[in-house]
Amino acid sequence: MIAKVRIAPLEHWCEGALAGQDIENCKRIVGQLLEIETTSLTGSYWCQGKAWNATDYIEKLREQIGSSNIGDPGRLACEHMLEMD
Repeated sequence: MIAKVRIAPLEHWCEGALAGQDIENCKRIVGQLLEIETTSLTGSYWCQGKAWNATDYIEKLREQIGSSNIGDPGRLACEHMLEMD
């Protein structure tokens, strides 16, 4: 199942999610939608939090901020980057 979630404000991102990022560019994707596969719950290697596989849509967000390393390698997005209910 696919769920649409919003990118959380940067204050919520863990240190691992922010590492090596251009903060000003990252601010441009806050509040934007990201699709995650809800059945793919796993652990994030950088913060030991929960993470989900993102769909191909994550590539559009990466293009917007000029970075290939938003989210874990392999398209994982950790819980700190997402606004979840």
